[in-house]
Amino acid sequence: MTRPGAGARRSHWWLPLVITVLGVFVARESTWTQLAGTADGRIISDFEILWAAGQGLEAGVDIHDPAVLDGIGQRVGRPATPFCAYNPLVVRAFGAFGDDFHEAFDRWASVNVVLLALAAVLLGLCLRRIGLPGTLSATLALTVLLFNDSTWTNLFWNQMNVVALVALLAALLAGLHGRSLLEGVLLALAVTAKTSPILLLVLALVTGRWRTVIGASLAGLALFELSVLLNGWDVHYSYVGKVLPLLGYAPDVVPGQGFANNMSATNLAPHGLISRALFRGGEMSGLAAATWGVTAVVLGVVAVALVRGRAPGRETEPSGAAARRLFGQYALGVCALTLTSSVTWPHHLVWLALPVAWLAAEAWNRRLGLVSSLAAAAATLVLFLPLYTFAPGLGRGAQMAGVTPLGEEQDMRLRTLSLAVIFIVVAIRTAARTSTHGSEHSD
Repeated sequence: MTRPGAGARRSHWWLPLVITVLGVFVARESTWTQLAGTADGRIISDFEILWAAGQGLEAGVDIHDPAVLDGIGQRVGRPATPFCAYNPLVVRAFGAFGDDFHEAFDRWASVNVVLLALAAVLLGLCLRRIGLPGTLSATLALTVLLFNDSTWTNLFWNQMNVVALVALLAALLAGLHGRSLLEGVLLALAVTAKTSPILLLVLALVTGRWRTVIGASLAGLALFELSVLLNGWDVHYSYVGKVLPLLGYAPDVVPGQGFANNMSATNLAPHGLISRALFRGGEMSGLAAATWGVTAVVLGVVAVALVRGRAPGRETEPSGAAARRLFGQYALGVCALTLTSSVTWPHHLVWLALPVAWLAAEAWNRRLGLVSSLAAAAATLVLFLPLYTFAPGLGRGAQMAGVTPLGEEQDMRLRTLSLAVIFIVVAIRTAARTSTHGSEHSD
């Protein structure tokens, strides 16, 4: 379905340029990008964790020993460095940055800026593939990236979220062109960068996209063998024994001797909200059961949406409704992983560019109902605005100091609720059967 007057929009070539200029202004004003320019800000970034772990791996020490990691981090002024949750292959790559921390930070930040530009191009191509005009595709892709506070948060934390986003968008584009094996390889790269995108592989398996799963499996095996070749077995045993137990729904952390992700005030996942609520109530015994219950509900909704929205027969190279359906499955998976992961940090929300862009495209082509459109727009606004916008009495710059627990928790609850709203809207739209002939059900 094409919106009336679509041809006239070709003259609006200036829209992407305007969005880019405004986005640069937003970036300059962001507290996060300003923090990235300070030495004190950099040493508490996630890049410091990766850099310290990379230096330790280069030196041949146990990077999962807290004392070892703290010792390396203290060279640049960080008293205690949190455990490194990244797989050894990623850590090895960061070990190549050298021992000058600030130069390494600048180099990787520059890479992240280039990757963000690539993400905008890939997202625009994906939107173009599902039928949006070229100028509109570029404008929408730039908008959902440049006006999302999480984008600039990533330039401060300076880690692997943007890498994962680029890999996901490249995988989606490959899938939209019928390159299933390549799609799988790129999904394996996304999972290597950040573990939680593995849910996209589960969705590929459930929907019968076997070539995608095979491509991901072969690529994943090759990447693991490469990691063993470069790092040996010991660091992998250490990772399984010391790190993975800290990433579950009921992490066993000795008070004062470890960083409990679930208890962090900025963990937006339901796991984080439940953990903090139970802690305030003085009873943590039901944490795992409660969080698994939320996960079961989310995955159940995903399963129903996929079953109801599937099309009969097989399609090789998606086009029209089939392409939109594949895009929708990616959108559904990205939303679901933010709710099922044990940890969803604010900087993970850069991935929402994918589902928000898909919903905007569906709304533009009048395939999304008014209520759903308004709900998604409101939830997106909440999530894209700077952290602590909705914390009473907290102004600009409150990210690092002066945050009252009550206001902080209120802001986090609203954002988690907004994640759930976007997930529900995406699930409803994914469940709607589409027709290649233009008559489509709208919620």
